[in-house]
Amino acid sequence: MDIIRKIKDKLAYTVIVPLPYTRELQRAYNGVSVAGGQLKDKNAVVTGATSGIGLAISRRLLMEGCKVTLIGRNRAKLDEAVSEFANVGLTDTDVVLIDFLNYPDVVDKVNRLAQLKDIDIWVNCAGILKKKDRDPSFRSYDENDFLDVINTNLKSTYIVSRMVADSMLKKNIKGSIINISSICGFSKKLGFTGYGMSKAGVIEMTRKLAGEYKNKLKIVSIAPGSVATRMGNKSLEDNIAVDGTMITKHVALPEEIASLSALLCSNVGSYMNSETIIASADEIL
Repeated sequence: MDIIRKIKDKLAYTVIVPLPYTRELQRAYNGVSVAGGQLKDKNAVVTGATSGIGLAISRRLLMEGCKVTLIGRNRAKLDEAVSEFANVGLTDTDVVLIDFLNYPDVVDKVNRLAQLKDIDIWVNCAGILKKKDRDPSFRSYDENDFLDVINTNLKSTYIVSRMVADSMLKKNIKGSIINISSICGFSKKLGFTGYGMSKAGVIEMTRKLAGEYKNKLKIVSIAPGSVATRMGNKSLEDNIAVDGTMITKHVALPEEIASLSALLCSNVGSYMNSETIIASADEIL
């Protein structure tokens, strides 16, 4: 035992206390407004709203007083999200079913939504990650997988952003478009081939669109690092603590990314137009 103690004394190591991702932790991060009432009665739309970051952003915007339209591709999951919000008194919601791999469906339903509502906030969070993205692959990445990821994560985001931006301008609304990209769009690490390329495209697209709609709309993106979501291989009750590679000593909670989204939609975020905010707590990928 004395030998083990001496070895430990010479080694640099970090002891991480388990941090379960619980409902109580979710509530703790949702307890205080970050927009100070500035978003009350705003019309917000969130794509990919049935799970992970999209679900958390929808909840945060409802808590900030927004009227929120949830968009997803699974009706049962949309209904489940609405029920979950209603159970805590967040009832100002409606839903739209959209398949982001179906171009006519996207155009038709986004057009109808833009005609029916004066949209103040649009959050593009819909995205997919293929199993192959987790492997250190490039040349072996399947073309069909690549096209699915690019069409969902980048093409649909571009199409929707242009349509929503034009609608905002037509209605003289100085609105906000928030694109959820990823730190994978910056990282040189092997893997996340299709996903990383699609998110790099979202980052550059955000910059270009913000330049085109300069002084008229706010268009920004958020590039999260690891987040406690199903896509990040985490679920409720899982341990989200990590070693010393991150200043927070835990991967991000979806609620943290949601709070940043709401902040960017408020007047406090006015000077961040065209930017991509890296939300990774110094995570090294």
